Amino acid sequence: MKVTEIFRSIQGEGPYTGMSAAFVRLEGCNLKCTFCDEAKVMRELGFLVSSEKLYEMIDAMPASQLIVFTGGEPMLQQEELTDLIKVIHERGLWGNPNPTIQIETNGTVELLPELSYIYKRKDNVKQVHFVVSPKSQKDYMCLIDPSTYNVTLKYVVNEDLTVRMVHNVMRKWPWIDCYLNCQDNDFGTWMPRVMEILAACTGTGLNIRMGTQMHKIWGEMKLNYGG
Repeated sequence: MKVTEIFRSIQGEGPYTGMSAAFVRLEGCNLKCTFCDEAKVMRELGFLVSSEKLYEMIDAMPASQLIVFTGGEPMLQQEELTDLIKVIHERGLWGNPNPTIQIETNGTVELLPELSYIYKRKDNVKQVHFVVSPKSQKDYMCLIDPSTYNVTLKYVVNEDLTVRMVHNVMRKWPWIDCYLNCQDNDFGTWMPRVMEILAACTGTGLNIRMGTQMHKIWGEMKLNYGG
């Protein structure tokens, strides 16, 4: 696997905000977002490591409440990532037989059919949680179907995001959670757009709310273990 960095921190956004997390940042992305908050890191050359070795590195870290695979776009390496997730399901992490696994993705990479069974929504606790942040470059597509997989949506609120687009998506998948994050935590500029979207969804029963990138408020808090 091509890895840019491995570190421990606190998850700063989305459904697991405030939880301790081991982050594995995988190299490479299929988009070039102008507002990417990890562009500098992603320009750095990563290192190659086998799925087995990477599992050992993660498991040797102090225990966290969840493991987060992020990027870049981690699903560009889904074959290797799936091998690693299989190992985690078999052995657990940090003495926990059922660790919470989160994948942060832009949702534009379709799951390979032969691998999709690993990720499908299950009744047991061994399932992967996709936090999908659709992007305007791909017309906000989401190729990871919330009807089949465990998905939360997270939108960057800026001039490209419209009320109609969010409302239409949420009406299609009304049972999933959705977060609205102001681009660059610029609340002065984008809060009116957030309020407009929330107003359009009021009374619909949709699970949509404002999110915040807390890690941009409290600052850099990384304990690096590789990269």
